[in-house]
Amino acid sequence: MQTQSSSAVQLPSRSSRVHWLPDQKGAWMMAVIPFLSGAIGGGFTWQHLPLLALWISGYALFYALNLWLSSKRQPRFRPPVTLWSTISVLLAALNLWLCGSLISWLVFFIPLFGVALWAMLTHRGRTLLARSVEVMAAGLMCLVAWDAGMRLHGPFGTVVSDLGITPPAGITIADLTQWGPLPAVLLAPNAVEAIAVTIALTYYFWSTIPFVKSLVRERSSRSYAILTKISHWVGLVAAIAAWAFQIFDWRMTFIWSILIIRWMYFTHIAHPQTRGSARPQASDTAHPQADSTAHPRPNRTVNARQLLICVGITETVLSILYMGAVLA
Repeated sequence: MQTQSSSAVQLPSRSSRVHWLPDQKGAWMMAVIPFLSGAIGGGFTWQHLPLLALWISGYALFYALNLWLSSKRQPRFRPPVTLWSTISVLLAALNLWLCGSLISWLVFFIPLFGVALWAMLTHRGRTLLARSVEVMAAGLMCLVAWDAGMRLHGPFGTVVSDLGITPPAGITIADLTQWGPLPAVLLAPNAVEAIAVTIALTYYFWSTIPFVKSLVRERSSRSYAILTKISHWVGLVAAIAAWAFQIFDWRMTFIWSILIIRWMYFTHIAHPQTRGSARPQASDTAHPQADSTAHPRPNRTVNARQLLICVGITETVLSILYMGAVLA
């Protein structure tokens, strides 16, 4: 089978206009699905709404900052950074007031943000390491949302009803001790369930990184092809083991079977089989028309833009089904 080099793949060109919101549908699912899963698992409260707004604004800020740094700090890419920075700071202050005990999660997010910022500054934002850090941060939001559902108040404010909030009288040392060294969800009786859901979601979204890269940007890379294959079969084996140990039910095994079929199908499209690679026989050279029929030209590869659109739609549906499987 002949492979096409990465440089020959026609990728969708990024528009020169300023983007105020991320334009990748798959990334939006990666940002929202873990949060919703944690909110459902921990018990939805109205406090999840400002927390979700903070997470979305932070995600938009990360995207805008990446574009600005990638453009070598061109002034026209600066307004989205300024806007989302302001919104994120205001929402962070609001969430700190509503549920300040969630600040303990910064211990986990700061190292991830440091690696992501280093990747942006060194123009390594598309590497496997940088993408993996982004997925880990998104997956961690499942535990944050789960934790928020278990806490009805924080040290900076007390929720006395669904809509009534008592403003804080002041911050004392006693308030700081309420945070604790670990988030509450990690000490709760259902901590195993929350962690299992988080790991399952994080691994699923991480497996999409080499999968998508092997279809387009790294189409000629054998390493990404092998990594994609291994990640899918490991996911299926882990799902079967989780079913055997009653961590998840049969739905997880079923969805990973679908994911493997999806991987095989799109890989076949991105890497079409080439027929007629053998050299023509001497008797065939006298009949060029017959030779062209016996040895047709290699199949043309699918347009990268069309392939990404199909993959994006498929991943959106599968992400929702996957969320249902982990929460079943």
